[in-house]
Amino acid sequence: MELTLLRHGRTEANEQHLYCGSTDLHLSENGKTELLTLAASRPLPVFDVVADTGMHRTRETADLLCLGERRIAVPEFREMNFGLFERKSYEMLRTDPRYIQWITDETGDDPCPQGESRNAFYTRVRNRFVPFAAQYAAARVCLVCHGGTICAILESFCTEKRTFYEWQPSFGHGWRLNVTLEAGIPRLCLLGEV
Repeated sequence: MELTLLRHGRTEANEQHLYCGSTDLHLSENGKTELLTLAASRPLPVFDVVADTGMHRTRETADLLCLGERRIAVPEFREMNFGLFERKSYEMLRTDPRYIQWITDETGDDPCPQGESRNAFYTRVRNRFVPFAAQYAAARVCLVCHGGTICAILESFCTEKRTFYEWQPSFGHGWRLNVTLEAGIPRLCLLGEV
């Protein structure tokens, strides 16, 4: 598979530096303008499959940036559910003991209250990516998803090792990869930035 992983365009929550995982937001006007500028300056190839997460921001980004023979939604690739931290900023949460416990958790096991833990999120993404890679092994695919999802996929399966924040692309940007299967496990080789 030739895979392009693209991060969705900017939303108002992104502009306000709010945690936004399970909240289904549309692109902001600034986000749409940025993507239209990208589409004009960096046209993407026509894909066999364009996948999004079924959320407004990923679907709208795919509509503006991608052409494909087939469109699908894969909800398991949605961003982490931040639970009670949704639509809140670091400044709003920085004195909340539950938030401090979550951001300082080195195991990845502590969930956001009424949300997911990092490990549960990574497991959800990995468990869906394995059959996704097998199903579209011979295709040219673009997956328009979320920054955290891109990081989870690359940290789990890419042959090149980087940190979470080194893998996180800017809005509307991402990575081009070659995906092979070894004993049914995806192996991603980085081809370049998009």
